[in-house]
Amino acid sequence: MRQNILVQQLMPGMKIVALDIGWEQSPKWTAPFILNSSEDLALLIQHCKMVSIDDGKAAEKPLKKTLPLPKKASTSQPVNNSLKENPLKNSASEPSQSKEIPLKDRVSKQFVIDSFHGCMDVLVKNFARVRAGENLDAASIKSTTNKLLVSILARPNTLTLLSQLEEKDNSLERKSLNVAILSLCFARTLGLPKDKLHKLGMSALLHDIGMTKIPDELLSQKETLSIGQRISIQKHVSIGCEIISQSSALRPVIGTVTYHHERFDGTGYPSGLKGRKIPLEARILSITTTYEALTRDRHFCKAHTPTQALRKLYSWRNEHFDGSLVERFIRSVGVYPVGTLVELNKQQIGMVTDVDPKMRSRPTVHCMFDSEGKPLTKQRDFDLTAEKFSRVKITRAIEPNDIEGFSLQDIANNLGFGCVA
Repeated sequence: MRQNILVQQLMPGMKIVALDIGWEQSPKWTAPFILNSSEDLALLIQHCKMVSIDDGKAAEKPLKKTLPLPKKASTSQPVNNSLKENPLKNSASEPSQSKEIPLKDRVSKQFVIDSFHGCMDVLVKNFARVRAGENLDAASIKSTTNKLLVSILARPNTLTLLSQLEEKDNSLERKSLNVAILSLCFARTLGLPKDKLHKLGMSALLHDIGMTKIPDELLSQKETLSIGQRISIQKHVSIGCEIISQSSALRPVIGTVTYHHERFDGTGYPSGLKGRKIPLEARILSITTTYEALTRDRHFCKAHTPTQALRKLYSWRNEHFDGSLVERFIRSVGVYPVGTLVELNKQQIGMVTDVDPKMRSRPTVHCMFDSEGKPLTKQRDFDLTAEKFSRVKITRAIEPNDIEGFSLQDIANNLGFGCVA
């Protein structure tokens, strides 16, 4: 029996016989197919809201209601064979009322890990293309952004934790991926629709593509830059937009890339835009790029802890950044962001692995060390939102250097991420 269901209700093994966008607009399929991979689910979530499935059961009685036509459909258009090509536009079946299964239960942890590393591979290849004078591969960038977005929608804390467990470097590709993860996680909490999230994700991945054309010696200079040198570096914005403009599929991100260095008080570049004249996506990107930079070792300064970085962002609200967005960003990452090392009053040290959006000051902590930094014989998770742990409190944040022999690889293995560093 054929029935219509939301894409969020799909499970592996289901036979999909129609898409609400029609086969002609399908990103991959041209005929009914069996859903059997997370990658296919990612594509469906990105492009469709509802699909028609065949559950293999005989219909007991005809259903009377029909699905409404998509808003873009016009009743003034001549009748054609769209019913045959796209049954969901005039279906005689009601949407399924079955209980929706959380997206997290249908997108595996391995899918998130593969999405992270796959995105790094795509960035490395595309940035190498640009350095060699070739155009960007728009299809690969759109595809990898889609998988990253599904990972964010399904398991945001898993992806954030993975990005923290990877040894950070100063490669342009790694910085761009970190910014994309931060931006998508933040924008998700703001309620941006999927199409805008996807556009923001691509913008974040490509926001500094123009840096590939800036001399390395200028980017790595430790001494104070001269005015002329600063102007040269600022040209990376226009250079990047020119690179992006070579692909018609990527041109929609140019606006965000152009303005991500604008500042709320009008002191940014290249146009000196002020306040909310700066596009929302660019205001988001200006916050996440700054936070990413602050929490990473750079050639001229050591990394700040997440808490220190958040304090700096807060001090710059309504000056460099949109104050309301800064406050919402701080709430979104929590007092102790995922990946932060903390000490508990139980005299144990662990890493924040999950944050409940409703109780961000009470995260889940995976304890691995005693108060002296020695490995525990038995590791344990403390979900501080649980009643039984109501007396357990975080006493302070810990620097990795405070723990002798600290190893991100060991922590990754303990948390089931395998070889990620």
